Amino acid sequence: MVRRSSTLLLRDVRPPAALGVLVAAVAVTLTTLAIYPLRTVMPAVSTGVVYLLAVLLVSTWFGIWVGLATAVGSALAFNWFHLPPTGRLTISDPENVVALLVFLAAAVVVSTLAELARARAVEAEERRVEADERLAARRAAEAEREALQREVVETQALRRSDDLKTAL
Repeated sequence: MVRRSSTLLLRDVRPPAALGVLVAAVAVTLTTLAIYPLRTVMPAVSTGVVYLLAVLLVSTWFGIWVGLATAVGSALAFNWFHLPPTGRLTISDPENVVALLVFLAAAVVVSTLAELARARAVEAEERRVEADERLAARRAAEAEREALQREVVETQALRRSDDLKTAL
C-alpha cells in the first residue's frame, strides 16, 4: 500500500521542475501585479518583501534550483517594475543587491528545510512499514504459539486418556 506524507502541503517527492518553473513565473507575475495597489499605502521599496512569499512557497515545493530562479526573477521584476527609475535594471544599487541576497538566502534555507522534512517523512514512513511488518510477524508467531499450545493440551489429554484406559 502506497501512502503519502502526512504533511498537508509537502509531498514525499518534489513535483517536476518544469511545473515549478511555470508556477514560479505565475507567482512572480501575480506578486508584481499585487504590489501595484500596495504602493498607494506604502513606499515602493518596502513592497519588495511581498516577493518573499513567492520565493518561499516555490522553494518549499520545487526545491533549491527553482527557488533560486524565483529569487532572481523576483529581484529582477521588483527592480524593473517597482523601483525608480522603473523600466530599467539597476540591480547594482546596494539596497537592490541586499534584496537579491535576502531572496537567495531565503530560497536556500527554505528549500533545505523542505528537503529535510521530505527525507524525514520518507524515513518515518519506512519505519512505520517496518513496524507494521514486525507486528504482523509477531501476531502470526503468537497465533502459531497458541495453536501449538492447543495441540499440547490436546495431546496431554489424549495421553491421560490412554493412561486411564491402560490402567483399567
